[in-house]
Amino acid sequence: MRKTAIVIAALLVLAPTAHAGVAALATLADFDDLGLGARWNLLFPIEGSSLALGGTYFLDGEYLAVDGDLHLSLRNSRIYPLAGLQVATDFDNSDLNLNLGAGIGFGAGKLGAFLEGKFVIGDRDYFAATFGLQF
Repeated sequence: MRKTAIVIAALLVLAPTAHAGVAALATLADFDDLGLGARWNLLFPIEGSSLALGGTYFLDGEYLAVDGDLHLSLRNSRIYPLAGLQVATDFDNSDLNLNLGAGIGFGAGKLGAFLEGKFVIGDRDYFAATFGLQF
C-alpha cells in the first residue's frame, strides 16, 4: 500500500511537468568552495516557470547539496527569481536549508547557459554563484 501511495504521489507531482533539459554546472560557495554538479529542469504548470532538481558536490568542504528550486517566470524577461529547499550532507550529518536568489538564462533552443546567485539559509549559511550549460 505504501509503495502505491508513493507512486501515485509521484505521478501527481510529475504529471503536469515536461522535460525541459539537463544541465551541467559549476558552483562557487562563499567564493572559495568549488562544487560540480548536474540538474534536471522540468517545466512547471505556472507558464514559463520551471522546477530545477539537482545535486552539487563541493570539493573543499567535502559535502553534497541536493536542491529543489522553483524558477518563476517574469514576463518577457530572461531573469528569474528562485526559491527552494536544499538538503546538504557531509555523509555524517544532514541539514535542511532554504534557497533564495535569482538567475538569468542565455541562448535559445536546446542549448543554453545560465548564471544564478542564491543565498542558502540554514545551518550552513552561504552565498552560491552558479554557472551552467543546459542541453
